[in-house]
Amino acid sequence: MRNSLILGIIFLILSSFVMGDFAVAQENSTTDEAQLFTQIELIDNKSNESPLEMLKKLNAIIATCKKNNWQQACLYASTLKVESLLSTTNINEAEKLLKPLMTLANKLNKPTILIRLELVDLNIKDSKGLFEGIPELQSRLLEKASTVASPQLAGEIYHDVGDSLYQALDYTGALLSLNQAYESYQLANDLSAVGRVLNTLANINNSLGNTDVALEYLQKSLAISYELNNKFGSSIVLFNMSYSYLNSDNIKEARNHMQQAMQLSIELNDDIGIAWAKKELASYDIQEKNWQNAIALYTEIEPIFI
Repeated sequence: MRNSLILGIIFLILSSFVMGDFAVAQENSTTDEAQLFTQIELIDNKSNESPLEMLKKLNAIIATCKKNNWQQACLYASTLKVESLLSTTNINEAEKLLKPLMTLANKLNKPTILIRLELVDLNIKDSKGLFEGIPELQSRLLEKASTVASPQLAGEIYHDVGDSLYQALDYTGALLSLNQAYESYQLANDLSAVGRVLNTLANINNSLGNTDVALEYLQKSLAISYELNNKFGSSIVLFNMSYSYLNSDNIKEARNHMQQAMQLSIELNDDIGIAWAKKELASYDIQEKNWQNAIALYTEIEPIFI
């Protein structure tokens, strides 16, 4: 999620695991709905797609679900949609969709989906600075993480709660939760998720002034993204590496890594990623007193952030 120059992007990053309760739903659904479930699962497991690409596919699937009144498939696809919306600037739409989805998840008795929606709720509250109820939500989610059977789901809980604690400046609690996420992802054998949590650990170390440690985490995360041919993940890591180099007063490398991040976003047709990269490049131009370049970049991205 890109709710700050660094954190929002990390949060933006999407969950990628298959729900057991959906497998049961598939067995009891019609053949057509079962085929739709397969399509949704494929989207759920593609961590290298940009949020905008995912939203385009999901909107088409949701339209089909609604037309045929396939509630369970619609719930699954809509859950992915609100998760994807967190990675864009459209947090308000995610918030608007959230409560009806939670009501439907309770009605259909889908505890796994409900946890995913609670994580969306946590991210929205953090993004909007709505502190009321966050500690209680964090505690409730951590309790669930200790009892869920899926190490993947436990990892997602620990990861998002750790990120939330980080935003509340509770670095000790954040590091504890993120290390639990790392262990859970390792148990789940989810290399992509391991890369994401390394990225978040790097952000905390940046905030603590441990720039060298942050860069080590980011280099490991980038290597994983390259291994998985995950351009979207690579763009996020390069973005954060740029910030680390800036903290080290190495604006040349900061600019170089931000330009690489922007290039990957261009290749992915990720307008949000392009805009954030240009925003940072404009700030570098200001530091180097390249006023005309900065003005030109800010003019280009103004419609995105208004």
